[in-house]
Amino acid sequence: MSELEERVETLEAELQENISEAKKKWLKEGDNNTKFFRAKSHMEPLPDLSEFIWETISSDDEDQLCKAPTEDERLYNLGARKLIVANVGPIGCIPYQREINPSAGDNCVAFPNQLAEMFNSQLRGLLTELNANLQRSKFIYADVYHIVGDIIQNYQSYGFENANSACCYVAGRYGGLIPCGPPSKVCAERSKYVFWDPYHPSDAANSIIAERVLDGDSTVIWPMNVRQLMKSQP
Repeated sequence: MSELEERVETLEAELQENISEAKKKWLKEGDNNTKFFRAKSHMEPLPDLSEFIWETISSDDEDQLCKAPTEDERLYNLGARKLIVANVGPIGCIPYQREINPSAGDNCVAFPNQLAEMFNSQLRGLLTELNANLQRSKFIYADVYHIVGDIIQNYQSYGFENANSACCYVAGRYGGLIPCGPPSKVCAERSKYVFWDPYHPSDAANSIIAERVLDGDSTVIWPMNVRQLMKSQP
């Protein structure tokens, strides 16, 4: 077992322990919480994206991502010639990851972000290869990781007041323990929050992401932005 694999295994064990302890603590707060928790089988947290990323980047075949037929290639074979592919955002910064990794304090959780960066590097390489090999194609790499990271780091300059907690929340320091649903509370001004729920950016944050992808420079969308792509010839 490699050092990275051992680290992943240790982190997974710590993650499960943190989730278990957090849920036990929340259930002790009252019968209403207990009833809701037991009845919410349709609202369990989404699978951890870092698990999928790890399976992809740790494959014995380092070129697997580039060798296997991709959805982009299938779309190309169906006639698509202009495609925009968004990379993985800084998943270590979402309220859910902050909640289940209390040792990170008020910082983003480093390891999920490292996995995302490794995946994104391979993704960009794949799109470069597709652009070179598929005639008259334009595959655009949207660096959502960079955009969201900048929003979180400089949230006040974007007009936000909170960059680490969910606007729609049920429990937890960051509102990240339980998915948004009927029993949830909602913040007074959702446009002041970077995150809507434990996993997703708010509408306000998504608007900024869309603007950057539409008219941004090569630091956030490559090799051209969406507006340039719309005007380009096939």
